[in-house]
Amino acid sequence: MWYYRRPQLGFWVLLCTAALWGLAASTGTATLVGSFAVPWLALLLGGLNLPFVGAVARRFTLPMAERRNHALEHGTIWFLLRNRGEPRGVGGEARPAGFRINGAKSKAEIRRAFEQLLAADEATRWSAAVANECGSMMVVAQGLGVTALLMTLTAFTLWPPQALTVVWVLGAQAVLFTTLRRPVGRLIQRKRLLSLDFSSARIVDIKKVPADVPWEKSPVYFVQTEVE
Repeated sequence: MWYYRRPQLGFWVLLCTAALWGLAASTGTATLVGSFAVPWLALLLGGLNLPFVGAVARRFTLPMAERRNHALEHGTIWFLLRNRGEPRGVGGEARPAGFRINGAKSKAEIRRAFEQLLAADEATRWSAAVANECGSMMVVAQGLGVTALLMTLTAFTLWPPQALTVVWVLGAQAVLFTTLRRPVGRLIQRKRLLSLDFSSARIVDIKKVPADVPWEKSPVYFVQTEVE
C-alpha cells in the first residue's frame, strides 16, 4: 500500500534500474550486481507496476454511468472544499450507481456542494470536475510511463545500446513524464474518464458506509445518484 500510494516512486526507481542495465550492457563492464541483481529487480518492479498498466486499460473503457458519476464526485468535492476554504481533506471514488465520498462533515454539506455544481455554468463544471489530485489520472500517467520503461528495458536486453542512446532515451522519458504528466492526465481525464453529458442529475440517497481502504477518512458516505 505504501508503494502504490506513491505512484511517482515506481517510475523513478524503474528508470534508474533501466539506466543501470542499459549502461552496464553498453560499456561492457557489467558487475555481478548488474548481471544478476538488476534483471531480478526489473522483474520485481515490473510485477509491482502491473496493476498500474492494467488500470490504464480499465480507465479507458469506463462505462458512461461511471464517467458521469466520476465528474459529479469531483465537482461535489471541489465545491465542498471551496465552501470550507480548504485545499484538501476530502476524497472520493466513482461507482456506476453513484460515488463514495470521505471526509465530509455531514450529508447536508454534500447535498449543498452537489447542488452548487449542478447550478454552475458548463465552464465552471469542467473546471471543478477536472482535478489534479484525481487518483485515476495518476494511475493512467503512471501506467503509461511504466509501460514505456518496461518496453525500454526489454529493448536494452535484446539490443544492447550505446551509452549515449541510454542517456537520450531515458532522459527523454524522464522529461516527458515530469512535464506532461499533469497536462496529459488532465486531457485524458476530460476525454476518457469524465462526462458532463447529461440533462439532469439528482441525489437519490446518502448513507454512511464502512471504509473500503485504509486511507478513507471517516465518515464515509455513499451518494446514490440518478443521472439522465
